[in-house]
Amino acid sequence: ELNPDIMLLLIKAGRLDEALPLISKALENYKTFFGVDHPLTAEIIALRAMTHAAKGDKQNALDDFSKAMPILLKERTEIENNYPKKMRFRFFVEEYLKLLSDIYKANKEEQFKVDASAESFKLVQILIESSANKALGATSARAASVHPGLADLVRKEQDSLKQISALRATAQNALSVSPEQQNPDALKELIDKIRTLRKARSVLMDEIKSRFPKYSDFTNPQPISFAKIQQHLHSSEAMLAVFPTSEHTYVWAIPSSGPISFNVLNLGKNDVQKIVLDLRKGLRSETEDIWRYS
Repeated sequence: ELNPDIMLLLIKAGRLDEALPLISKALENYKTFFGVDHPLTAEIIALRAMTHAAKGDKQNALDDFSKAMPILLKERTEIENNYPKKMRFRFFVEEYLKLLSDIYKANKEEQFKVDASAESFKLVQILIESSANKALGATSARAASVHPGLADLVRKEQDSLKQISALRATAQNALSVSPEQQNPDALKELIDKIRTLRKARSVLMDEIKSRFPKYSDFTNPQPISFAKIQQHLHSSEAMLAVFPTSEHTYVWAIPSSGPISFNVLNLGKNDVQKIVLDLRKGLRSETEDIWRYS
């Protein structure tokens, strides 16, 4: 069955030789029906990237992630309200981060023609945005939508997004079954409808961005670059950014000018939480001693 979740489970279970033929078949189908630059096709390419990475083929993994991630990042607002897609997207980002950290640790950025520090920093911001920042953005966006003209545009954009999501799920299910069970004419009609809705939504989003740029920034914030951060730092200041994932912790030291320091620690989120808890226990104990003997 050409189901992305099944492919992901096979990859996670290390059953790569079973996953790869399914991915190849799905990619062939998706390219035919959706095209190369479609988000659903990009998901399959990202799954292939994960498979290459698991096999130790860094070059092909990097090539596939480089193709898939810009498309998925551009369409991430469509992923936010779809839990399975949201979780797959998070897996893709974390696996891409892991690949970049491997390249960085091996001192092979020049060989692979990638800036692991800058690319990782961008990806980390996307993961943060998907949790805390997204909630803050949604709250601010609701406040901004008090404007009648904006409220109408937002309602139309959200309605079109719901329709697109529902039709995509139907199309994906239709492509998951064997060819003899598929109805090519019905599938083509469905995909044409999705394309029309996507174009209409794109027009709405462009109008929102043009007329209400603050709302657009709230709902679809763009990753900030090192250079932009440095512009906001005083000469004596530096920014320390720390982001733990399940397996690694990414650390950046960003001065007001000059090169950025980047490191990847072999400490996962649970390890970092334990260190923080231990530090807090020590601080609490010292505070209690001060009160006891004062």
